[in-house]
Amino acid sequence: MIFVLQNATMTILGIDPGSLRCGWGCIARKNNRLVLLGAGVIRGQGEHLAERLACITRALDDILARYQPIVASFETAFHGKNAQSALVLGHARGAAMATVARSGCRVFEYTAGQIKSIAAGHGRASKEQVQSMICAILGIPEGLPLDASDAVAAAICHAETHDTPTAALLRKLTSENR
Repeated sequence: MIFVLQNATMTILGIDPGSLRCGWGCIARKNNRLVLLGAGVIRGQGEHLAERLACITRALDDILARYQPIVASFETAFHGKNAQSALVLGHARGAAMATVARSGCRVFEYTAGQIKSIAAGHGRASKEQVQSMICAILGIPEGLPLDASDAVAAAICHAETHDTPTAALLRKLTSENR
């Protein structure tokens, strides 16, 4: 027996963390179409890292309350060339993940290659190529900030790998065969 939920809606929050600019994008699947609910960039305000992280978590709390996503999608951590930059990014990513998890959302992670491959057709796409494809996929005018389009791409990656009838059927079959 195959179950296909044609009018099901799942709200997905994608996050592209950073301590100065944290991109976010919220999408939903409605009638088998992806729809952009909102997207933007949170600017970390403050001279010290702790102040910027607090600013980001407060803004994420507001976004979570407004859109009430069920899941959140993050790019997996990568090894930066600069250890200090990687450490700061790790703090921002951890603060964002903890904020999202505290709200009750399930957190999923995808590699940059997976996200770019789903969003732009190949795993080495530039930020501008991802941005252009996100706008085309969602039927929105170009001009979405790069950090926001990266976050939306992370959300689309989750939607296309977990929120499709085929993915649902594969999960169901896999769980029945355990």
